[in-house]
Amino acid sequence: MKADTAGAREAKLRRENARKARKAADQLFPGEKWIHVENGIYLSPRRAIGKKSNYRDELRDAQILRDLGGTVYLAPEVRSDPNKKFDAIVNGLMTCPPAAPSGKNRITGTNCGTPKSCGIWGVRFI
Repeated sequence: MKADTAGAREAKLRRENARKARKAADQLFPGEKWIHVENGIYLSPRRAIGKKSNYRDELRDAQILRDLGGTVYLAPEVRSDPNKKFDAIVNGLMTCPPAAPSGKNRITGTNCGTPKSCGIWGVRFI
């Protein structure tokens, strides 16, 4: 019985994370045609994915976050917008990858203006 309750809670949390992530993605990038990459991972068509991009590393990080219950939208790269200081939307939060590997998977905040404060994509899982 406890396993059923834990499974139901996890499913509910995943649905809520997906709802919050989609809402934030639609608010921040209205009209964006998100590409469904994998279950729980979406990509902007305006995001670089070539050999010279960090796409493979970002996808790997997104897969880890997805496996922890998150929903990830890899945001478009808008170089003309100086206020965009995040690379992804995870569970409705604007996040960034860490500036350097920190060995932590939780954060003090989601202030992506200072990426050193972020853990793995600036997301806390409790």
